[in-house]
Amino acid sequence: MVGAAVKIAALRLQLENKDREVERLKDLCLRHWEEIRTLKDVVLFLHVEPEPEPDRRLQDDISTLTDRIQCLAQELAQEAEKHSARSCFDEDGYCSSPRTPGFNEDTAFSLECSIGEAETPNYGSPDEMFSKDLNPCLTNYFGE
Repeated sequence: MVGAAVKIAALRLQLENKDREVERLKDLCLRHWEEIRTLKDVVLFLHVEPEPEPDRRLQDDISTLTDRIQCLAQELAQEAEKHSARSCFDEDGYCSSPRTPGFNEDTAFSLECSIGEAETPNYGSPDEMFSKDLNPCLTNYFGE
């Protein structure tokens, strides 16, 4: 009986060791399964097409329009300078608004700037240009 009890204790110890090894292998299998699933997701997403590059022609059109807006802003600044505070008063001393220039279809849709760089004041961006008082006859005066 004593020999059998020792043998049973040894077998239980061996069984516990095997149970621990089985649990360790289960954990290892779960980790590998998670890695495989992650790799499958990565491989599946590799087949998704990347975001399309912006259309080069569209970028060129935007650039051209931006340049045209800048040119128009410069032309506006030049026109406003022509109609400064001295020219907005009529013979009676009253402030009158300057006339709007006529529409010229040839220059209205031209993509080239019609004014020279040397004679044009640099107002920076269109936002900066509009923040300055270009024509005092067209803006409100709040005197103290």
